[in-house]
Amino acid sequence: MKNAVRSAVVCLAIAALAPAAGAGEDACVGLPEHRDKIVRHGHNNWSDETLIVFGALSSGVAIPPGWIPVGADRIEAGCAWFPPRQATLFVNPPFWRVESIRSDAAGLDLQLLTLKSMPPEELDSWRRMVAETYADVATLFPLGLPADQALPHVILVTSGIAGDGARRSTRLFPAPGPNLTSLFYPPDSGRGRDLFIHTTTHLFNKRRPRPEAVPEEDGLRSTEYRELVATWAEIAFNRDDAHVRKRVGSLRRAHVALTDDDGDTWPNARSIAATRSAEGPFGLPPHAPEGSKAAREYAHYYLGPLIMLALDGLLAEKGTAVSVRMLLRDIHAGNSPGLLASLRRVLPERFGQIRSWMDGTEAIPAGLVERGLARLQDRVVEIAQ
Repeated sequence: MKNAVRSAVVCLAIAALAPAAGAGEDACVGLPEHRDKIVRHGHNNWSDETLIVFGALSSGVAIPPGWIPVGADRIEAGCAWFPPRQATLFVNPPFWRVESIRSDAAGLDLQLLTLKSMPPEELDSWRRMVAETYADVATLFPLGLPADQALPHVILVTSGIAGDGARRSTRLFPAPGPNLTSLFYPPDSGRGRDLFIHTTTHLFNKRRPRPEAVPEEDGLRSTEYRELVATWAEIAFNRDDAHVRKRVGSLRRAHVALTDDDGDTWPNARSIAATRSAEGPFGLPPHAPEGSKAAREYAHYYLGPLIMLALDGLLAEKGTAVSVRMLLRDIHAGNSPGLLASLRRVLPERFGQIRSWMDGTEAIPAGLVERGLARLQDRVVEIAQ
């Protein structure tokens, strides 16, 4: 009963602090009929005795008797409204525990929701991962969150509910938003930590951003900039070095396949396999082939992190103590108008080459990527400063 009360307090606190729903959002509907739906990372819909999950709904949803909405913007007269694009989510209180994790670095209270049946050692693993990730990511954003956005944030662990997490069909993925993040891979999974770091970064530069966190430059839109930061953060802050090296190798192979002028070699990753039917060069949008989802996927999640690693490689080659992390902190502190402006200042002699990487017209040298990756071996020391 105590946990049920605390869960209600969590959800109501978010609802009370978040902006009120706008005009036209007052309709309240019953729960939709459950239908299985598997999206990019796993099940988008779910219904069992512990929780009910649907994709984002534009209307309010009637709260099932005895259940509690999680991550709602507003709760009123038995109805809950959720943020756009965030999962519609209800939990059954007897099955869940909730605990607060204060992130002083991020300047907000995190509410960790886990099943009571979870073994203590697994719970400890999630606690450690949440605390480390928020502490690390917050170092990129020295100004923190806007004062009106320092709201509680719910982190829901769905790992194990749909299966072992080895495939999309065995993962439960409630869509994240300003009030909700889910941990849906097995504990201590390298890829799971990647995605949690990515989503946490987006809390600062997409879902609750300061203007400094999303600079808009001629040649680098804010949309691409925030993905550059989030995909680089995955590599910079993932403490599983073996996983990071394996992943960077996979990114490199895809990059080589799209820049080797060989019409017979193409990336075999499912999300970007369709690049074979699009004409290059494959660069950061708006340079990506118009209308090619696979090309945009490649630009955001493959090319972007390789560029950022190579930038650290260039900085190391130059012999400067400046790092990519320092440049990002400087931008987010309001001391630079954006990444391109910073690179013109610190790497003027290599700026043309960097632009060619972004345009997709020149391959990124493997040696620079390797050098940038090696520089990140000191990331724990750098993070602690």
